[in-house]
Amino acid sequence: MQGGGLSPAVVVIGVAGGSSSGPLPLCHPTSPQPSASPAEVLDDPLSAGLVDLAHEQHVRAEASLQEFLASVRSTLWSLLDVPVCATPVAVAHVFGLEAPTAVKSALPLRSRRLASQRLAGVPVTKRGEIILMRRLGLIKDAAVVTPTVKKQYDDLFDQGLTPEQVSAIRKLFPAADSTARAPSLAELEAVS
Repeated sequence: MQGGGLSPAVVVIGVAGGSSSGPLPLCHPTSPQPSASPAEVLDDPLSAGLVDLAHEQHVRAEASLQEFLASVRSTLWSLLDVPVCATPVAVAHVFGLEAPTAVKSALPLRSRRLASQRLAGVPVTKRGEIILMRRLGLIKDAAVVTPTVKKQYDDLFDQGLTPEQVSAIRKLFPAADSTARAPSLAELEAVS
């Protein structure tokens, strides 16, 4: 081949009791096929040497693999002595580091404006129910939801809604109704 490319593989095939005219390419159509049994072929000194060499390489590779696995396992088990959900102090102790100190956030959890709203402590789903109860006229702005009001609210949906109640609900969800307009900021503030 030109340009320093690869040359075809040449293999010497030894046949017990036969003569060979020299090395033949591995894929050559007239390559002699071993006519002897495998035991006779292994008696050939060249074949026996190759088998021994391959066995030695396999044994060395297996030994190095086992050595590597043992080192990885020992490192892994020393790390796993610490519980998976360990505190930072416990992890720092294992690695010989200083325990981290708690960092105090400079920001409050939420703004004062949001915390001062009337429904600030109410979960979002319940807050939606309360706003809907106000829109439907079941409670006044500062009123608390009582069990009787909750029963009236549940009964509304069992009996069917009036057109005024449907309109009040549609005003809360203007994106779902193409004919309704979005409530103004003043209207939203009046509701909550």
